[in-house]
Amino acid sequence: MLAMIILGCGGDMSVEDTSVDDISSEVVDQIVDESDLLPFALSEGQPDDVEDVRPPLAATRALSQEQLQTLLTRLPALQAEEGDVQEYRLPAQSLPPPRPGQEVTLPFPQPQVVAAPEVEATPLEVLRFSPEGAVPLAPQLSVTFNQPMVPLSSHGE
Repeated sequence: MLAMIILGCGGDMSVEDTSVDDISSEVVDQIVDESDLLPFALSEGQPDDVEDVRPPLAATRALSQEQLQTLLTRLPALQAEEGDVQEYRLPAQSLPPPRPGQEVTLPFPQPQVVAAPEVEATPLEVLRFSPEGAVPLAPQLSVTFNQPMVPLSSHGE
């Protein structure tokens, strides 16, 4: 990239004969020489000690009713166009507010009693469990029985 800058800057230098230090110093010298062409100069910023001063307001006086009427008579008459004045149109009936979901009208609790399913009375057996072996503190416990069970608490508890 440095070689492209040098070739773009022009001059009699060849890339093979010069070192990087020679190239960079010559490019800097060329940039410094061209800085005189800029219409501005960069320097350290200085705070302004001058406060923003607003110009004084112009002297005014209120117009009399006669002067105001004279000005208004010079204006062209305002022409009424069709549709300039309209009655406020209310809807025939306001819509009810939207309700989320769907309303289900079923009696609660159910009037009919559902009988519990019949289950064979077999002895309860443990089919598998984990962890197995000596564990100082088990983060999880899992037991599988041979019959369906009802959870007494959630997994989070």
